[in-house]
Amino acid sequence: MSRRPARADAMMPVLLLGAGVLLPTLAWAAASPDAPPLLRRSVVAVLGLLGAFALSLRGWHRFERRRRWQGVGLVCCGGLLGVGALSLLRLSECPQTWHWWL
Repeated sequence: MSRRPARADAMMPVLLLGAGVLLPTLAWAAASPDAPPLLRRSVVAVLGLLGAFALSLRGWHRFERRRRWQGVGLVCCGGLLGVGALSLLRLSECPQTWHWWL
């Protein structure tokens, strides 16, 4: 009798998961917490929005002092930080993201 190697037995569930045949019901039940991380995400989002506001103010100050490229860079970074903070709040609505650390 020929037996498959142990590595092939370990790879079978991975291949079935990749093909969509095997659904990760046990892994999903173990990874999903009961409540969404609203407090942690809202604190990080508020801090991100405050940081975005501070970066944008500093950028406009640099822009006013004729350091245009520094000002534009800081205002753009502030905008990106603000969009990221608001996106983090938006992710709180999706139960698939509740097991993420942030």
